[in-house]
Amino acid sequence: MKNLLFSIKGRISQKDYTILSIIYFSIMMIIQFGMYYFISYNFISTNINIDNFLDGQNINYVALLFSKVSLLTFILPTILTFVIFYLIFVVMVKRLHDIGYSGWYTLLTILPIISTIMIFVLMIIKSEKKENIYGKIPQDYFDL
Repeated sequence: MKNLLFSIKGRISQKDYTILSIIYFSIMMIIQFGMYYFISYNFISTNINIDNFLDGQNINYVALLFSKVSLLTFILPTILTFVIFYLIFVVMVKRLHDIGYSGWYTLLTILPIISTIMIFVLMIIKSEKKENIYGKIPQDYFDL
């Protein structure tokens, strides 16, 4: 399983790619919604008056608020987001290997529209039915 999740060498089947993509994007959504919830909840519960804020009277209170919740709302979700991005990158490279393409094509995901299309196309394209330069035919890790 360690080789499946962290190494860019080898191939991953269509089914495993789809399952891992759904899991990773679900985790990303939970992290993002949780982060936005905590930020919005803390601002709503503090009753900061925008007029006083613009006059500079609440600046210390806002700094105190952010110092207390910064670990929970900014640092931890950011670290988790980068870990998930790496894991998504790994499975995309392996899936490209499975269909016979170089992992360098994952650089196309820098472009927003291309990345969305690429994620779904990789879920649809069938695997090569023979061994290729990237490795043997992958086995399914997830049996559903």
